[in-house]
Amino acid sequence: MWYSHLTWTRRVHSERLIRTVLLADTRLVSAS
Repeated sequence: MWYSHLTWTRRVHSERLIRTVLLADTRLVSAS
């Protein structure tokens, strides 16, 4: 049970990280 929870937390964290990076990329592109 705790293993699946750990995997889910890691997946959510990765998705949030990817979303932040993509958002930063879009800001840089629109700024230049």
